[in-house]
Amino acid sequence: MRKSPRKLEHSSREALPIPRSCSRLSCPALLAVVLSFGVFSFAQEVSLSKLVTPSTVVFNDGHPVTFAIHAFIEFKSLNDAFPYIESQTERWKNSGKLDAAARQRLGRQLLHEAIESRVISTTDERLLELLITHTAEELKNAIAMVKETLPSGYQEAFLDVQEKWKHSLNCWSASPSIQGRVLSNWYPIEEGITLYGATCDSTEHFWQAVKYHPNITVARVQELVDVIQKKDWKPWLARLDNDPDLYLPNAYAVEFLRHNLAGERLQWFRHELDKYGRRASDRAGEVQLRHGSPSHFSAFEEKVRLSGPFSSCLCVLFGGRPGQESVSGAPFRCDLPGKPKAGFHQ
Repeated sequence: MRKSPRKLEHSSREALPIPRSCSRLSCPALLAVVLSFGVFSFAQEVSLSKLVTPSTVVFNDGHPVTFAIHAFIEFKSLNDAFPYIESQTERWKNSGKLDAAARQRLGRQLLHEAIESRVISTTDERLLELLITHTAEELKNAIAMVKETLPSGYQEAFLDVQEKWKHSLNCWSASPSIQGRVLSNWYPIEEGITLYGATCDSTEHFWQAVKYHPNITVARVQELVDVIQKKDWKPWLARLDNDPDLYLPNAYAVEFLRHNLAGERLQWFRHELDKYGRRASDRAGEVQLRHGSPSHFSAFEEKVRLSGPFSSCLCVLFGGRPGQESVSGAPFRCDLPGKPKAGFHQ
């Protein structure tokens, strides 16, 4: 039996796994208890037939492997996703902006997204391995054997995902595994990498640092968190939800904002920001950079804890090409002091 891949957490809301030891006597006893409650073992076998069966919930290290539509609307099985997809096709039915053909295309698009997210997991690579190590004919036969009700376009979506990912594994930044992405953006460079006059441990440190104006301090970031947390975003988000012309082209951005503007999420970020012990006078864009020695924060901490979520939220709220309104419609403004200094700025 091959070893199950070690779980790599990708969600900022989850703690990294802590190895635990057990004695020779306690392990069999623990396994017996686990099996007696019908919980999947750590080495749960997943077959192609199970992968294409909508009701299947995949477990890894005793936890369900979730997937998402628009990156933030999570599900445990494809069966769970079907009612959501159907609700979206009916969501703007009375608006007059989506005819029957457009609603059908939307349903197919969301189904494809759900299946792709189900297969391409950063916590369990077995699913993708199953898909790309079988032929299209084997995949068709497995789907034909499913006894559950399948939505229109189910087989076609699986085949499209299979064909796409048979040719998408050589691009590091598009890798389905965290290890692959580390090679792209998160790989720490011992001698540092110099970009626009600043030295960074990795390109991820650079991408997070340049999101902040050079004059913005940690105190200013804390102030922005407090201001944003006091605002009621529900009416504004509802306006985005109710307009398919606005929501559909920007679905990921809207769901990203909904997730990161939630009060508990902002409180979590404030806590993460405080616990690293940065001084209020520190420049937000410079605390990620190397100053004579490696940075205080790993690329993972940069991406999901310290800078990534909130700075990206600000970029989506106020970002827009010249002459265009941002997705947010700029619900409020915070003036940025001074002009960018030469060299390190965006």
